[in-house]
Amino acid sequence: MEYLKKFDQFGVIFNQSIDKREKQFKSALGGIVTLLLYSASLTYLIYKLYLWSSGMILPKITNQITSYNYYEKPFSDINPLEIYMYLQGDDPFDQQKNYVTCFFYYQIGVDIFTEYIPIQPQQSQSQLISSTLIPKNIKLILNPQQIGNQSQKGLIAFAICDSSFKSKYNITCASEEEINEFLNKFQSFEFWVQLEIFDPQEHKISKILQEFSINLDYNAPFFIQVQYKITQLNIDDNIFFTSSRSNSIVSSYSLFTQPISQQLLKGLYPFSVLGGLQIQLDSNGSIQNVEYVKIGQMLADVGSITSSLLSLSIIVSIINNMLQDDKLSIEILSIYFPEIKKFTFQQNIFGQIKEIKYLDQQIEIQQYKIFQESLKEKILNKITVLNQIYELSRVQFLLQNLINRDKIIEAHKYGIKIPIGIQDDSDSRVLSTFELKLEDFNLLSNDFDSRIEFLKVPNGQDISVNET
Repeated sequence: MEYLKKFDQFGVIFNQSIDKREKQFKSALGGIVTLLLYSASLTYLIYKLYLWSSGMILPKITNQITSYNYYEKPFSDINPLEIYMYLQGDDPFDQQKNYVTCFFYYQIGVDIFTEYIPIQPQQSQSQLISSTLIPKNIKLILNPQQIGNQSQKGLIAFAICDSSFKSKYNITCASEEEINEFLNKFQSFEFWVQLEIFDPQEHKISKILQEFSINLDYNAPFFIQVQYKITQLNIDDNIFFTSSRSNSIVSSYSLFTQPISQQLLKGLYPFSVLGGLQIQLDSNGSIQNVEYVKIGQMLADVGSITSSLLSLSIIVSIINNMLQDDKLSIEILSIYFPEIKKFTFQQNIFGQIKEIKYLDQQIEIQQYKIFQESLKEKILNKITVLNQIYELSRVQFLLQNLINRDKIIEAHKYGIKIPIGIQDDSDSRVLSTFELKLEDFNLLSNDFDSRIEFLKVPNGQDISVNET
């Protein structure tokens, strides 16, 4: 057992009590300040927990620019592009009376093109907007070095409806006059690009739309290049440990337009077109790291605020030391001046004496303070360890001069006998019902219990405290 004691990290220091009822001196002011400080700390903790649980504590977000030599991006969750027009008559994308047909196809590598697939129009909910054309389930591949899987870009051709579309794609064109009238109007193609952003408050990826438009002019066809920027999103939202999950999102796009001649377009397509659009992945992207506040970090923040608030306790400690000195001086004065015990003191929470009475008569406060202060320093010196040792040594020398040394040594052999009796019809021993009063330990007690027996230990033994 003695060996195990060496490892005990919870040992306590013995502090001599000033008063038998309390180990530490405490004041009403200290209690009030303690309640205020801990209430403020608890309120701040509850406030931070509320912000944290409601997602109002924003995470730490860092962005890093990067480049990709190879990347595959399937557009299964978002629509890369939506195409529509504002109506000025018939719906130009209606396949029963068609003016413009949009074909989607892939460019694989440098010079490989897949077959043309007409984009099916989706009915609009608005009477002011045409049907919407949305390329579905496309996949883009970035591979500028063309090593392994070749790059894959998406292209859209805006073709003027041709009579051959009926047999190939079951698309019926409007009359030639209606198509010419349509081409001579001032109008434009409208584009919606769907992008993704991370909402840190909701902890989810949200979709947004950005819009651009291109004017329709048969004599000045257009060619548009849309480059999607990919962001690698790393989200660490574990409340205890570092643990991230990754997603790739289309965070932005770059738009490039250039004029192109009808003569060049006729060499590229087997039908008349108003322009073309190319969609591809940008080799420049970014890495976004989102790190949410851990519960340990939040508690550390609360702890730092609490520590700052508790620094005010230094002031209270100083006041408590002053109050303790005042209390000690009064208690010790009452030992030398017993009449002080008949004084009644009224103090405020700061320990300031507001009223003194002696047998229901007022005592001048200022005069008492002068009296107390004149003796305070000498009184407080009384309780120092050096002074106590000094005075005990004087008592020791006095006793040695007044009492024979053998008598003093004999005192180490006396104590109060424990009332142990023998139980009837048994060999066991029992303690009798005997109440020991506090006065029995008091040297000057007038109420000493005569029933107490004294015990003298055998020769060669004493009951003094062992020195270790």
